[in-house]
Amino acid sequence: MNAALFIPVLLWGRKTIGLGTAANMIFVGYLSDAILFIMNGLFNESTLAIRLMIMVVAMVIASFGVACYIVPELGVAPYDALQLMIEQHSKGKISYRAARIGCDGLCIALGVIAWLAADGKLLSLVGIGTIGNVLMMGPIIQFFKDRMTTPPFQQTLFQSNS
Repeated sequence: MNAALFIPVLLWGRKTIGLGTAANMIFVGYLSDAILFIMNGLFNESTLAIRLMIMVVAMVIASFGVACYIVPELGVAPYDALQLMIEQHSKGKISYRAARIGCDGLCIALGVIAWLAADGKLLSLVGIGTIGNVLMMGPIIQFFKDRMTTPPFQQTLFQSNS
């Protein structure tokens, strides 16, 4: 999927390509699988309330991580570049938050259509975590991006004192 999404990035969003792009495309899948393996081992028998709390905490941590690698402008994953490109090409009329919700929603809709076409069970594909991520990742990432790009936080994180 990253390879397919990389084509529009090459055409319209080259300034989003950097070391972070390569690192994300290579390592995020492996890291996600490792964390999922560990979390399943630790919380497989947990109650719904505990799993929901873990999901909310994980969404906040993941959103913070996305903001941390977007703000320094060292390259982003092709999927994350789409939202930045939409924000840039609309000249800010479409916020990152709205672009992220739209892209996430479109991906879920396409996934549901593909799943239904394959005669799958919808509830095994879309759950509360899916809906939560579609609606909340963009706003939470935007929240962190806004705070990281305004003084004094920006000065202490991304500027040296020399």
